[in-house]
Amino acid sequence: MISTKNFYSSYLITMKNKGFQYFRTARLSAWITAAVFFLIGEWYSINSFLFNHTIFILVSLAGILSSTSWINFVFDKELDTFSGQDVTFFKHISPKEMLLFSIFLSIISLILMLYVSIIIFFGGLLIFFIGVIYSVPPLRLKIHPPLDSIANALNFGSFPFLLGILLKEEKIFSFQIIIFLIISGLIIVIYYLLIDILDLETDKKYGIKTSVTILGFKNTINVCFIMYFLTLILSLIYFNALSIFSFSLIICLPFLLILKIKNDDKSMAIILSSISLIWVESILLFLFVLSLSIIPITLFILVLLSALYFIYVFLTIEQNKKKFGRYK
Repeated sequence: MISTKNFYSSYLITMKNKGFQYFRTARLSAWITAAVFFLIGEWYSINSFLFNHTIFILVSLAGILSSTSWINFVFDKELDTFSGQDVTFFKHISPKEMLLFSIFLSIISLILMLYVSIIIFFGGLLIFFIGVIYSVPPLRLKIHPPLDSIANALNFGSFPFLLGILLKEEKIFSFQIIIFLIISGLIIVIYYLLIDILDLETDKKYGIKTSVTILGFKNTINVCFIMYFLTLILSLIYFNALSIFSFSLIICLPFLLILKIKNDDKSMAIILSSISLIWVESILLFLFVLSLSIIPITLFILVLLSALYFIYVFLTIEQNKKKFGRYK
């Protein structure tokens, strides 16, 4: 007979393992990106951050985007296994459980959005819907270029920005807002295409189509450069060099140019991580200076701590590899 104490101890260990696996597969970096666009939209709309509403929407976005990430993992299980990616989390969480938990968390997140307003609720519902059809057959937008790029642009850039705009009681749309939405989408497409290059060979061997497999390695980089300068020019023309988008794009430009010289997988992964970190942190710091709000500075600190942790893990792994190689 298993004692009650041992039963609960085993149960707690199981729940702890599940929680860790859910956390590491939630792709919180995608949520941070969406959160930044939402905060930009809110600041542009009302020149402040409504604390309760902002927290509710940020938490809801985390729930919805984590859920769609888990759904993506479930329907990409075969591909991820084929490409040699780590899918050991399925030893702790079954695909069925992951899907059910995704639906449950999305419902809770949408209820929180409904508390803010009905229009915010429908915005969140649209983000969840696109996230689902991005991964789930028969539509599975991720294998139908350029719909894969468009879906990412909407879900992580344009729609989160729009949620911020919709917090304003008087819904006034202007040509500038349309430009903002276009810029938001283009920034996401650029990053999506560049990061997807790292999966180019695997996707080609597996036989699936993406925007990157259609364009090829060199053309993808060239297209991203063209879109980057187009985005920067749009921002400079319709806003100015010291606007949020222009400022962040100018800061990241030198790192992007390095990709023309060093574009092997390892270098690209490091450079893209650096660009993402600098872009996110520069905007959060910019928003803090403008608003003196605790929200952007808190996110800034959390992102910085996360980055330092991953750098520590990376250096530890590299050091262990060297030690292993020395004694091999």
